[in-house]
Amino acid sequence: MRPVTLFGDGSRTAVVQVLITLLLSPVYWVPVLLLVGGVLATPLFLLGLPLVPLALFLGLGVSRLGSESLATFTGGAVKMEPPPRRWMRRLFGRRAWRSMAHCAVLAVWGTGAGASVLLLLSLGAALLVLPLVLLMSPADEAAFAGVRLTPVTLTLAPPVGVLLIWTTLRMSAPLAKVEGRLTTHWTGTALATILRRRVIDLETTRAAMVDAAEAERLRIERNLHDGAQQRLIAVALAIARARKLLTQDQRKALELLDEAHQEARTAVSELREIARGAHPPILTERGLAAAVTSTAQRQPLPVRLHLTLAERPSHRTEAVAYYVVSEILSNIAKHANALSVEIRLWRGGERLHLCILDDGKGGAVLRPGGGLAGLADRLRAVDGALTIKSPEGGPTLIEAELPWQA
Repeated sequence: MRPVTLFGDGSRTAVVQVLITLLLSPVYWVPVLLLVGGVLATPLFLLGLPLVPLALFLGLGVSRLGSESLATFTGGAVKMEPPPRRWMRRLFGRRAWRSMAHCAVLAVWGTGAGASVLLLLSLGAALLVLPLVLLMSPADEAAFAGVRLTPVTLTLAPPVGVLLIWTTLRMSAPLAKVEGRLTTHWTGTALATILRRRVIDLETTRAAMVDAAEAERLRIERNLHDGAQQRLIAVALAIARARKLLTQDQRKALELLDEAHQEARTAVSELREIARGAHPPILTERGLAAAVTSTAQRQPLPVRLHLTLAERPSHRTEAVAYYVVSEILSNIAKHANALSVEIRLWRGGERLHLCILDDGKGGAVLRPGGGLAGLADRLRAVDGALTIKSPEGGPTLIEAELPWQA
């Protein structure tokens, strides 16, 4: 059974949000009044014409301030439309006028709703302390708002004050929701646009997932064909030759068997490397940090690690992040001519961040069909991203981020 609270945290937060909007209402009025003044003064020799773009410019900033203020209290963020690239469209386009409308609506709303909440809270607080008036004033002079105070009035005043404050706090929650909806309506991206972009992202992600899976299949196939398969063929040939020489030249047959044994051990080692590159047992048993540490210790160059992971992300996130680390380290060892590598791994909010820096020759780019493009596709498949900064001559900085719970 949930405990009953008189003033919940949500109500207090809503009251603060409404009162903050009241405090910001003069700021909302500034671009609105500038725009009205500019429009009214324009017929007078175009004197007010410069005020219109100034008002629209201020409206964009004030509207964003209101959206960020709302995000502070709601714990989220309004999905605002990205600003146009051209400054004329940015200043006089659809978003600028919607931001101005947002300022006008919040100016009126903040003044009305905020002032009402403040007035009711002040009246409730005054009724709470009303009995103190009798203690500080002569009995025949005690009055409140022109009404003479009687014992009955003083007895009823505190409960009425508590009820008024409680009602105001409860009323503030829907008022705050209305403000949030107004802000989302005037400054946020339309729902249809959000859904359309999400569909496009999902289609791109699905294609990237298919490409990443195909690239991984081809990689495993190539490694098996060029490595383990060739060694197992050599083992079979060596054993076949040893069988023929077993009765004729035992010494040569033993040499061939030793050769076959060594090739078999090498093949097993290569198969383990292929399996480790996909999903090593240490990743499942001990997590991403231990797996990255193990991979770094097997590299032919020194690797400095800064791993800040207090807990483990999802299994899919660990698998993708480990694959990215192992592939990048392999590419550095093969192509970068680097002397050292630095790896940073940490959690930021609900995202896992990965940073790999090497002092190699640089020049790494995302080419279609290349290894780095495959990593980008694999990250995109889980709503992640990959960025590369690699000027000629180095150093190369590769940053990746992906959801903590992919």
